[in-house]
Amino acid sequence: MRTTLMLSACLLISAFAPAQSAYITQQAQLACGDPSVKFDVQRAPGHPLPTPTKNTAVVYILEPGMSVNHAKVGTPIYGFTHRIGLDGKWIGAVVQGAYLAFPVSVGVHRLCTRGQSWFFGTVNLVSMTQLNARADATYYFTITLSQVDPDEAHLQLARSVPATSTARK
Repeated sequence: MRTTLMLSACLLISAFAPAQSAYITQQAQLACGDPSVKFDVQRAPGHPLPTPTKNTAVVYILEPGMSVNHAKVGTPIYGFTHRIGLDGKWIGAVVQGAYLAFPVSVGVHRLCTRGQSWFFGTVNLVSMTQLNARADATYYFTITLSQVDPDEAHLQLARSVPATSTARK
């Protein structure tokens, strides 16, 4: 009887998995961009960074490259390129030890990060969040789109370099 109940529960849960996966894929498309787009990323020390204005905010996506010994639960797998999406379009990518900074207009935006591996192709390491950007503000996020305190962000920025990325043709 107990085995039958467990089996029934597993079947019921698995019946919803394809629908849930399709929903997540749809939401990722709205925030991220075309999953077939891949990026080449370079670390670019000295690359000029945007500053917030009365009409824009600036978003930093940090990939600090913590060592495995210091990794926390939920820390992404390192060695991958992480693509950054804004409102359904890819805007760039980061690699370990680098960050991406970009201006956003004032208002509500969808942010996304999605893994890309040279070995596995697209990796389903997807994070999404919504940002209500205010004028003359700066926002800091990790690649899992957890918001970071500005003091912690400045510490991580001092250990990192800006990234520049180009979409592959």
